[in-house]
Amino acid sequence: MFKKLIKRGVSLTPWRIVRAKKSVSPPSRKDDAITHNSQASWDAKFSSSRVLDSYYSPQRERLNQRIIELIMASRTVNDSDVFGDVGCGLGYLVAEARKNFKNVQCFGYDFSITGLEAAQSRCPQAKYEQQDIYNRLPRQHDMTVCSQTLEHLLYPDRAVKNLLLGTREGGIVVLTVPDGRLDQFSGHVQFWSPESWEVWINSVADGRDFSCHRMEGGTAGGANLLAVIQC
Repeated sequence: MFKKLIKRGVSLTPWRIVRAKKSVSPPSRKDDAITHNSQASWDAKFSSSRVLDSYYSPQRERLNQRIIELIMASRTVNDSDVFGDVGCGLGYLVAEARKNFKNVQCFGYDFSITGLEAAQSRCPQAKYEQQDIYNRLPRQHDMTVCSQTLEHLLYPDRAVKNLLLGTREGGIVVLTVPDGRLDQFSGHVQFWSPESWEVWINSVADGRDFSCHRMEGGTAGGANLLAVIQC
């Protein structure tokens, strides 16, 4: 009845009622990213000789060196310390840590078996284990690093909680992500700006002291955001 009254009223005016056409939503970028970040997808990538040959760039090398610098500036590294790289990929950061901290026990964790196999070949002095970042780590570390991994996750808060639980009192957690203002990679799920990065780190640090940093010339030609959380 109400609709008929509206139509009758509009019929007495110069206007017409036009039914809008239903729009077709474009494919979800998030769905593409989820497929990209599946374990099967990363196993396939790390099995590709093309990916293996091109993965380690000068930008990644500079980032790894910056991580080591931040660790050394944040705490005194002792021979009895334990280093863990969660999301270690092909093991380049683990190898860099082993080179700089010669007597420190080093562990690399990843959910990709093929990535871990490549990491084992690259730095056999370290130990490697398959690990889901959403599960608690199997041991405590004095230096826990998660580099260029959180941007691939739907639930990065849960991941950081496990990183903190896997770090001893007096240790540090080091995190890195691309600068979301410059990052346009469709395989990423999270995009932090320098401002939102500091706000987010403050929330996940849960009262712990932390520092945030920005590094030009990051992976993919952009810049990286870094954080150190004191445990």
